[in-house]
Amino acid sequence: MISQLAPAILPMALFSLTTSILPGPVNFIALSLGSQNRKRQAFAFVSGATIGFTILLALLGLGMDQILTHYQSLLIVFNSLGSLFIAYLGYKIFTSQNPINTNNSTNIMGGFFHGFVLQWLNPKAWGSCLAGHAAFQTSNAPQLLALFIAIYLIVCFIGVGSWAIVGTQISHYLSNKRSLRRFNHIMGSALILLALFLMMQPHIQ
Repeated sequence: MISQLAPAILPMALFSLTTSILPGPVNFIALSLGSQNRKRQAFAFVSGATIGFTILLALLGLGMDQILTHYQSLLIVFNSLGSLFIAYLGYKIFTSQNPINTNNSTNIMGGFFHGFVLQWLNPKAWGSCLAGHAAFQTSNAPQLLALFIAIYLIVCFIGVGSWAIVGTQISHYLSNKRSLRRFNHIMGSALILLALFLMMQPHIQ
């Protein structure tokens, strides 16, 4: 059994790493959290995002994608709502004059739960899941699906976590208000532009 699955390990790992580490809303927020050198909150956010994505990947692989194909209008609505939410996060970061207050329990950008939910509202995450299942044809291969989920669980944590680590490395450059404001403007603008791009897509690929 292992010998039959072995040829798929490297391609799956490369696909998982590429889609996990590419710029996206979850990675941008992990970077923002890491830039404050708040390791506990960043770790919780990365963990929530990883588990949220992995559960989404598993459910789509187990057949939820077949159900959604019969409700294309819902996918369009979901894509629009998710994009608007990402744009809202971008606006919050852009207009922030201070570091994101992750000690505030009402903050929408910190913690395990927020990382988990954001993946389910992230059209990029849905697109990566659907593309992966299509590429590796996991729908009728339970062992292959299990392997894909296990690989993605590990690689997604590394991919998103690397953005938080980069954030901790640049935190000392953001010690004054001017540099922090510039950083918030860059990150907020990037999220808003990404949201606009996702919103222009006709449906989740």
